[in-house]
Amino acid sequence: MTEQFIMIILLIALGYLLKRINFLKAADSQVLSTLVLNVTLPSLVIVNLNSAELDFSFSILPIMMIVYGVLAKVTVLWLFNKHNNHIKGTVGMMTASLNIGLFAYPLVDTIWPKNGMIYFGMADIGGAIIMFGVTYFVGSYFSQGGDQFDFKFLGKKLITSVPLVTYIVMFTLNMLN
Repeated sequence: MTEQFIMIILLIALGYLLKRINFLKAADSQVLSTLVLNVTLPSLVIVNLNSAELDFSFSILPIMMIVYGVLAKVTVLWLFNKHNNHIKGTVGMMTASLNIGLFAYPLVDTIWPKNGMIYFGMADIGGAIIMFGVTYFVGSYFSQGGDQFDFKFLGKKLITSVPLVTYIVMFTLNMLN
C-alpha cells in the first residue's frame, strides 16, 4: 500500500515538474485534459461500477453531493451579491466545484480496496453534476451579465458531459443487472 501511494505522489510530482520546466505546453495540457476527461475517467467509471454490488440506498450519495453543491453556490453568491459579476462568477465557480474522480481513485483504491471505490464513485456522480453542469452554468451566466437563467442550456451541458453520462449509464446498467 505504501509503495502504491508513493508512486501516485511521484507521478503527480512528475507532472508538476514537467509543467514547471515548460516541457508540457498549454496546448499539451488541453489535449491531456480532454483525453483524461473523455477517455480515462469514463474507463475508470466503467471498470469501477461494472462489477460493483449496488442497491438504491447508494443513490443518497449523489443526492447529498448535489444538495451540498447547490446550497454552497447559492450561499456564496448571496454573500458576494454586492460585488460585480466577474467576482460573483469566479467565486461561484470555485465553491463546491469538486471532482473526486481521477486523482482520488488510485488513493482510495489503495486505502479502501473493497468498498471505497463504490462509495467514492457514487458520491462523484453528484459531484460531476455540480462540476460539469452547475459550475459551467454559473460561469457562463455571470459572464453574460447575470440576467438570464436558462434551464435548457444547463440540461444540454449535463447530457453532453462524457463523464457524467458514463456515471449515469453505468449506474443504470448496474441496477438492471
